[in-house]
Amino acid sequence: MKTIFLVGCIFLIAGVAQGVIKDDIMPELKEHIEPCAKEHDIPLPLDVEKFYDASVTGEEKTNYGCMKACMMKRMGLMENSKVNGDKIVSWMEKLYEKKPDKIPKSQEVVKKCSDEVNTLTDECEMAFRFSTCTVENDN
Repeated sequence: MKTIFLVGCIFLIAGVAQGVIKDDIMPELKEHIEPCAKEHDIPLPLDVEKFYDASVTGEEKTNYGCMKACMMKRMGLMENSKVNGDKIVSWMEKLYEKKPDKIPKSQEVVKKCSDEVNTLTDECEMAFRFSTCTVENDN
C-alpha cells in the first residue's frame, strides 16, 4: 500500500501506519481532525476511504470538503481562502523526515494541485478538490 499524501494533514494516516511519517505527528492531526469532523457532521472514527473518495456527492461532499478546509485553516495550510502550497511543503518536509525521497514528488503534486484549486472561491470545494488532486497525482 502506498503512502497517501494528504495535504500534509489528513493524508498521513497510511504513512504513520507504515512508519514512513514521524509518529509524533499523529497527535497534532488528531487535534484538528476531531473538532473539524464534529463541526461538519462527519462521524468518528473517521472513515478514511470516504475521506479520499472523489465520487462523494451532495451534502456528504460538502461536509467532507468543509472538514478538510477546517483542518487546513487550523493548521495554517489555508489562508485568505487560498491553499498555501509553501506552508504545505514545509509541513511535509517535517512529515517525511524518515523518507526524504518522497519530498520532491510531493512538492510537485502540491504545486500542481494548489495552482489548480486556488482559483475557486468556495473553501469547502477548494479543500475537497485539493485533497482529491493530491491523491490522484500521488503515484
